[in-house]
Amino acid sequence: MFIRDVNIINNRILIVDDTKSIHDDFKKILASRDNSDLSQLEMALFEETVSKEDENMIVYEIDDAYQGEEAVQKIIQAEASGRQYALVFMDVRMPPGMNGIEAIQKIWEINSDIEMVICTAYSDYSWEEILEKVGWTDKLLFLKKPFYTVEVKQMALSLVIKYNLNLMVRQLITNLEKEVEERTKQLHTVLEDLRRVNSNLIEKNRSLIEIAERDGLTGLYNQTSFYQKLDEIFIEHKLYSFPLSILMMDVDNFKQFNDKFGHQAGDQILIKVSELLKKHNSSEEELEETGSSDQAPLRRYDIVGRYGGDEFAVILPYCGEEEAKQIAQKINNKIKSIKFEENSELEFTVSIGIAVVDSKTSCESSKELVGIADKALYRSKMEGKNRFCVAREY
Repeated sequence: MFIRDVNIINNRILIVDDTKSIHDDFKKILASRDNSDLSQLEMALFEETVSKEDENMIVYEIDDAYQGEEAVQKIIQAEASGRQYALVFMDVRMPPGMNGIEAIQKIWEINSDIEMVICTAYSDYSWEEILEKVGWTDKLLFLKKPFYTVEVKQMALSLVIKYNLNLMVRQLITNLEKEVEERTKQLHTVLEDLRRVNSNLIEKNRSLIEIAERDGLTGLYNQTSFYQKLDEIFIEHKLYSFPLSILMMDVDNFKQFNDKFGHQAGDQILIKVSELLKKHNSSEEELEETGSSDQAPLRRYDIVGRYGGDEFAVILPYCGEEEAKQIAQKINNKIKSIKFEENSELEFTVSIGIAVVDSKTSCESSKELVGIADKALYRSKMEGKNRFCVAREY
């Protein structure tokens, strides 16, 4: 039977009327075991046969209020206790206090889910006036006095079941909302974990890339990465015809330093050279100024690599011969000023070879350009070291 399929959580009914006999009539009808009329009604509503065990399945818990103010107080108390009423049978005229319509308005301000039946023998308010006061709602029915037993039973049964079904739906929605909220929190936690893992992977990947493209001792680009950068810039040079210079440099008499002071001293020299070449000016204009000796030799977009052993290479984009010579001279000057606190005897110089491609010269590949600069470096060595030479023939 349909009634047995509904979990009746709330069976509380409040009778509000200023006449005690009305209360007695309601209780007598709702507590009656004679359900022949109700059974016929249920069969008409649910199209099922009503068995004896289905009759009077709901045992109502009934309370009384004799004035509108008392009814509102009982609603407040029920709300505070967590045991609210499912249904209120409300009289309209209850002098000298508030009438039933005013009481309904107050009650629905406290709990708008309560089912309501207006009981009246008078036309105190029209249907339109009542709806104007309490609003359009499916939780309001009328019961005209004197009422029939079957009407009261039908309303009580239908409205208590309706209240409990709505209560079950509200609880289900609340549970679903809590579950969604909990799952959302879990999802956020998982996403945060994934972000952290992804961030760590990105950082590790960045570190691996850094390790793969950098020289371990100096931190400069290794030869493979240097050529990758040079190839990219050389292609742009071919497209846009801007001047491009290459410096090839190495430490003069480096093997003698290693033999005399040891390989650790040689490593210190390479580190000092790389530290100097890592420094750059914040703008190209700074390099063009005739500044102090504290000025860095390279520009912010110049690219430096350790070519191998004691040899270094510098890419100078947008740099013609005269500017390349100025940069080379600054490097020579800076190198001579490097001091070693641990070993004052450890002084060194570098030789530099310069190759330039511009509107006056041409070159077919980046490797060819490096080869030309390397020949200029060899000439610097042959001419006495601690100097720079520019390749003139291409």
